[in-house]
Amino acid sequence: MVPLVRTTLHDSQISSTARVRLNLQLWAARRLFERAYFRFQLAKAKGNISQVAWNVGMERTGCYRKLWQIGVISRRPTSPRRRKE
Repeated sequence: MVPLVRTTLHDSQISSTARVRLNLQLWAARRLFERAYFRFQLAKAKGNISQVAWNVGMERTGCYRKLWQIGVISRRPTSPRRRKE
C-alpha cells in the first residue's frame, strides 16, 4: 500500500495530496517530484512562468527549459530571430 502525504501551504491556502512511491529509482522519483512541484508552482502563479521562476529562484529562461524538459509545457519556446535582408 502506498502511503499518502498531505501538504497544506498556509500562504496560498492551496492544499495538495501526493502519492509517495518509494520503490522507484532516484532519477524516476526526482522526475515525478519535479513534475508535480512545477505543476503546483504554475497553478499557484496562474500560468505566469516568470512568476514561477521568481518563486523557485531560477532564471526565467532556465525555468522555461526545465518545464519543457520535464513535460509540463508542450513546446520549447523559441527566441525571436532577425530577418535576413
